[in-house]
Parts: sequence; C-alpha cells; structure tokens
Amino acid sequence: MKTPARFALLLCGLLLAVTAAAQDFGFGFAEEDAGSAAGTSALPAALPVSVKVGGEVAAEFLGFVHDFGDAEKAKAASLGDVVSGSLSFSATGANVDAFIGLNLSAASLGSLFAANPGNPVYTPLILDEAFLRAWFGAVNIEAGLRKLTWGKADSLGPLDVVNPLDYGDLTRITDIKAIKIARPMLHVSWNMDSFSKLEAVFIPNFAGHRFSTDAANRWTPGQFGEYLAFAETGIYDRALDRYGPLVSSFGPLFNDVRDNMLTYFGNNPIAWPATGGLEYAQTGLRYTTTVGSVDIGAQYFYGNFFRPDFSVGGVDLFLDDLVAGIMSPPSPPPPFYTGNPA
Repeated sequence: MKTPARFALLLCGLLLAVTAAAQDFGFGFAEEDAGSAAGTSALPAALPVSVKVGGEVAAEFLGFVHDFGDAEKAKAASLGDVVSGSLSFSATGANVDAFIGLNLSAASLGSLFAANPGNPVYTPLILDEAFLRAWFGAVNIEAGLRKLTWGKADSLGPLDVVNPLDYGDLTRITDIKAIKIARPMLHVSWNMDSFSKLEAVFIPNFAGHRFSTDAANRWTPGQFGEYLAFAETGIYDRALDRYGPLVSSFGPLFNDVRDNMLTYFGNNPIAWPATGGLEYAQTGLRYTTTVGSVDIGAQYFYGNFFRPDFSVGGVDLFLDDLVAGIMSPPSPPPPFYTGNPA
C-alpha cells in the first residue's frame, strides 16, 4: 500500500533563480560597448541562448501489508526509495537545443556502483534522457539517449515499439514515460505541412524489457518462473523430431532436459545473447496525417521482440551441441532463445 503522505519539495530557490534567468540571453558584449570608442566597429553579439534548470524532490513510503506479517518479514521489508528526485538541464540556441534529464534515487545511484551492472547495452538508470536536437526549417534531427513515443502518449499501445520498458517496479506501470528505457538513437522528423508528419528512427543495437529474474522478487514475471518447464517439453519434442532414433539410445540424456540444462548453464540457466552489435540494429518509419476529422497513420518497424522467447534455430543449436558432447563434457552451448538481455 502507498501511504497518502506523499509530498514533493520543488527546488524553489533554484527554480526561482532560473525563472528569472530563463529569458533569452547571450554571452556577447553589452550594447553600450558597441559605441564605446569613436570610429571603432562594433563586435558581433553572440547568438542568444536560453538555459533552463528544473527538478523535483519527493518523499514516498511504500509498504505491502503481508511484508509485516511476522517479525522476520518486517526486518527485511523495504519502504522503497523513500527520497527520490529528478534534475534536468536544457539549453536552446538559434536552431539547436540540448537536454539532459537525471533520475536521482537510491536504485539509480546504486546501479552505478554495482559489481555486476548488467548488460552494457542498457542505459544507466540515472540517465533519463540526454540528446541534442537541431532543426532546419521543417526538418528536426535528434541524436542521443531518447524516449520516443509512437502512438498514444498516455497509455501502452501496440504502435509504441521504439523503447523497451522497465518492469522492475510495477507500482509505476501507469507512468508510461517513467518506465520507458532511453535508447541511443538517431531520429529525423519532417513536418510536411500543418497536418502531416514523416518520421524515421535508427537504433544501433538492441535491449529488451528490463525485469527481475530473482524468484524472491515480488515483481518477477510468473512466465519466467515457468520457462524451465516449457523448455523441458519443447526441447524434448524438438529432440524427437531431429534425433528420434537417438533419443531412445540416449534416453538418460534427454529424459531430464532440465537437469542437463542446469549442467550446462549452472544453477541459473540464463544465457542471454549479446545484442550490443550492429547486427541487432533496428530501424523504423512512421507517417501520420489528418484528413477532415480523422487521424490516419502508418508505420513500419524492423527490430526484435522485447520479451525473451525460444527460437527453433536456437534450440537446434543447443541440441546439436548436446548430442556432440555426449561422450565428453562440452563447453556451454550457444543461447537457445533470443530477446531480452539480463
């Protein structure tokens, strides 16, 4: 349950100072300097630049009733990040702007010093977004760590396929922007007219949804806890198709697929593929327009599934290596499913 005593402390002094200074200003010479000396030509003033700083600090206590059912559970109970916040910096020039947004919480700061921070294709939790944007007439170009919305911005939808989601804390599931994971991308948009827009995006690598794989974590997906059972059935059926005569000969090897998986992959048989290379690049194209009172859109996206799954090719590689290593302990076989890196 969330306690109703949630409050936000705005950085009042900072914001007031920034509000006063957020008007367009330049770093050029003062106007009176232009005519300070007779016969001296004035130096050109610098282009105006607008700088803004914003942020929020919030205190929140989050508890679940059954965590306090007994003394032992109460000792291990967590109240969440209690104090968290955000900080943003933006600068706007004549035809370019820059933005950096930071998530400030114990979880985001702790991830920077974790012994095993995870797959490097993930954006650090502390970085919400960081990108440069330039516009040339009707064309905008963005590059950096970006959260891009395709489709409705206020709900999850099948068209919003650019950014993976962070399912590490489902209490934030209704805040779509907050649970999106920023990805490095190049985004180009062309406002063709008042009602039509053409967009293209390129993402140099892949990262799937982020979720817990710890059985003790309340937010670990139930499907993940069942995948070993699916693997046992699916791999055995595929083994019958490919090595039917051998299955009876090597029954002890295939009869307990789960134990063999544990032998190969350890007590936690997860073998996420590395997805940081250009072979996992993704791209998409989107067109939207309005005709009368009707909004029309079409999009194409070439990429990977955000959720992990088994692939027939991966299972075949796993089985081939399993059969080849019957007589001697083999090295760990290739990953037999693709998708979300841990």
